[in-house]
Amino acid sequence: MTKMLTSKEYDAMAQRLERMTDGIGCHKGENGFPIRLDGDKRQAMRKALEDLREKWEALVKEADRAYKEYLGHYKYCKAELAQDDDAVRGFYSKTNPMVLEFGTRTITKPKGRRKRTAQ
Repeated sequence: MTKMLTSKEYDAMAQRLERMTDGIGCHKGENGFPIRLDGDKRQAMRKALEDLREKWEALVKEADRAYKEYLGHYKYCKAELAQDDDAVRGFYSKTNPMVLEFGTRTITKPKGRRKRTAQ
């Protein structure tokens, strides 16, 4: 993924385009003024930049809403499966290997080293 443009960079570019347009408008009648400098093109560039920024912000909001919906459903599925695991373990018992066929792990007793008793 590429680097995201910051609001500061966007503002700087919009202001730069506006200043360039204003400068061209003030000085385009001077003798020998560069033909390349066209105020209408710069104004159109600024308008396109603003439109694309608004479109992007709307898509980000839509993506955020969709993610929240996705995350909510994920949490709902997780809660339902936890209850299903409890039901399967309750029916077959917590240690029965049959629960593995449902994608549920068996609950085993710890097999680690025993703690020393205090003397």
